[in-house]
Amino acid sequence: MKRKIIQIGNRTKSVTLPQTWVNKFELNKGDHLEVSEVGDELVLKTGNKGNKELEIDLKGINKTTIEEAIVSPYQFGYDKLTLKFDPISTCIWDNKEIDTRKIIQDQCNELIGFECINLGREEAVIRDIMGVSAEDFDSVLRRIFLLLRSFSKDVHTGIKDKNSDLLSFVSDQSKSMRKYLRYCLRYLSKVGEGDKTPIYLYLISILDQARVGLRFVIKMHQSTNIKEDYSKAALDVIEGISGLFDDTYSVYYKFSMKKSSDIFKKRSKLVKKCYALAGSKNKADAVISQRLIHVMNTVWNINKVCIALNMGDEK
Repeated sequence: MKRKIIQIGNRTKSVTLPQTWVNKFELNKGDHLEVSEVGDELVLKTGNKGNKELEIDLKGINKTTIEEAIVSPYQFGYDKLTLKFDPISTCIWDNKEIDTRKIIQDQCNELIGFECINLGREEAVIRDIMGVSAEDFDSVLRRIFLLLRSFSKDVHTGIKDKNSDLLSFVSDQSKSMRKYLRYCLRYLSKVGEGDKTPIYLYLISILDQARVGLRFVIKMHQSTNIKEDYSKAALDVIEGISGLFDDTYSVYYKFSMKKSSDIFKKRSKLVKKCYALAGSKNKADAVISQRLIHVMNTVWNINKVCIALNMGDEK
């Protein structure tokens, strides 16, 4: 539909809102709308009106499924969940019995803006108390990029210096990063980024794969029974991967095709070195090389997203 711009005074311009949309969300004089700029589009958000609600029966359900039954609606933009459950639930890994209320509260603590406003013995109500915004999305996305840069540096330092405490800290922080990724998915479900929304959804998926990839490098390093030390070549590859995350941050926030091309070149050289490690007689090098290649593949895909987001925009 089209709307004519109305001039009010010397500088102010306005447009009218479709009456059907106003009626649907019960908007009145004085109500606030959130306005976000997405390329050449303006996106209007109505706050808490017209919220999506869901009732979920979780009786007889295990801990893992309960957690996913809370996370998935959050990511898909639901604003209120009413849960019915058994007082005690079971963990699928060790059959340990857990108070279901603790499962629900712990999961809400990992979801930005989701609060359990009523937590009874067999029923809970969870509600979004802060909404989403384009400004928060930008800040959270930058936070994810910065964390990945920090993680990659700490992985290199921790392995090189045999600092198990640092590696354990990074592994724990990597898990906590999930709340930022989930918030981004929620924003993209509720507001989106116009015709670039599918690209951003892919970006969030790849950033999560990078997070998991770095965490598995740590887990493989910590769990292996191999007594050999990593060679200097292996440590150089890990340091090179850290440099790639610096480069992807740079190219995302200040894109140039030249910088993007350099990332592909650096990544290709590191992959060749990694293949050499895979065939090494040093068992430690051979084992960890598998995970390093996976992490470098995520860098490749992040770089592809940067190109897709900036096609036609570079000057």
